[in-house]
Amino acid sequence: MNTKRNEESTSVGRLKHHVEAFYKEHQPNHCEPAKAYYFNPGDPLEMMAAYESHEPMPHWHYVSYGLSKHNLTNEKESTIHFELTIRLKKVPGVTEPPNWVPAVFHSIAEYVLVLGRPLKHGTWISDIDATFDALDSNLVGLVCNEDPDLGRVQTEHGVTTFLQLTGITADEMEAMQAYDTLAVLDIAREMNLLQKGMTDLDRASFLQNEAFTSAVALGTERDGSSTGYLFVENMSFTLKKSFFGRMKYYLRIPVNQAAQLGRLFKGRLTKNRNLALDSGQRKLMFLPSQKEEGFEIDDRQLEGEVLMLSNETILELVAIFQPKAGTYKLITVQGMTVEIV
Repeated sequence: MNTKRNEESTSVGRLKHHVEAFYKEHQPNHCEPAKAYYFNPGDPLEMMAAYESHEPMPHWHYVSYGLSKHNLTNEKESTIHFELTIRLKKVPGVTEPPNWVPAVFHSIAEYVLVLGRPLKHGTWISDIDATFDALDSNLVGLVCNEDPDLGRVQTEHGVTTFLQLTGITADEMEAMQAYDTLAVLDIAREMNLLQKGMTDLDRASFLQNEAFTSAVALGTERDGSSTGYLFVENMSFTLKKSFFGRMKYYLRIPVNQAAQLGRLFKGRLTKNRNLALDSGQRKLMFLPSQKEEGFEIDDRQLEGEVLMLSNETILELVAIFQPKAGTYKLITVQGMTVEIV
């Protein structure tokens, strides 16, 4: 990153005009950015700006410029263009926007380009907890939702969405996985806990609010989980034939993700939905089966095994998936062992 002004691309100029037009209309005394950050040529972002805002409370409104020029495709292979924003609640007495936000934006932009897939409304980002730890905050991750003020704008690259990042706590992220990210955000907004998606480094978890916790629990029980895919590091699934010719199955999962898997098995499979797990080396697709007991396996799939589980087996796995290391032989499936390590 550098502080010198680079020549702006046409698309960045249009994006800036869109943002500053909003500020000129709503707070003309602060329509210019309080601080601008310029990145080096070849970086995924061209620049960032931090605007000083006062509604609904004093905060810094950071906006990225340049990410939308990259062509990223979603699951349906449609090209998506977006920029990043975040609203960071001001700390009393601090007159300059904090410099850690541009570093986070830059890291996210690099990750997105390497992955080749865009972020979208409802995506959560969980691997920046070290940043929040250094800031002595209860927040551990970020969730994406459309910026309520900037929305979308047309550029020469197509429609660009301003995706706002909102800081969330560990238990809020768990609730979003077990239920639905956007539904949890909506509950927080309806209860006036989350104004304009504000990131407040000093706030406690929304789940300390009894009404919020009850509403999330009710929705989870009623609707199940919208999380259909999960990366599970060091997961393995092996098949071995015993001396007597019987097949034995071994599912190994890490202890730090066991409880998470239990919530997702309950929220997906008991609601007749599939769940895909991916370790990077192995892919497993779990489906509810109509059989009363046991499970079926289809290893003819090109990208990994498909395991069709009976309701009894699903419930047994939900009970087993706890954050406690151990080896568990399934009662409902002869020859299947789950190892939590």
